[in-house]
Amino acid sequence: MLISELAQRAGVPIHTLRFYEREGLIDERFFKRGENGYRYYASEAVERIAMIRHGQSAGYSIAEVRHLLTAWDSGELTSAAQVVYLEDKLTEITDRIAELEQIKSYLSAKLERMRLTIIREEAAYPASRPR
Repeated sequence: MLISELAQRAGVPIHTLRFYEREGLIDERFFKRGENGYRYYASEAVERIAMIRHGQSAGYSIAEVRHLLTAWDSGELTSAAQVVYLEDKLTEITDRIAELEQIKSYLSAKLERMRLTIIREEAAYPASRPR
């Protein structure tokens, strides 16, 4: 299949596929070049892209996905190793959620103070209020 069909089947834009190729996530194992220079992708490329997308959805960076795919391809990604990677990512996500909750609390408090300031200013200077 040509890149346009692969993009459609995988549900990603063509430029994303080219990015994955540049990053080494999709290599020559997943396509052959025709005499015309076009790449003809194997159906396994759709599965590979799904793996990449799932990794990204789970919060893995492109570098992390590349590392995991390399381990997967070489047979080094055992079930025990998968558990370690998932536990580490879960801890990272939990920590990030805690950070975001702190930021949310700060912003909510700041917003409330700003609203009170506006109320006080409007009470003190009712004629200068925007209409």
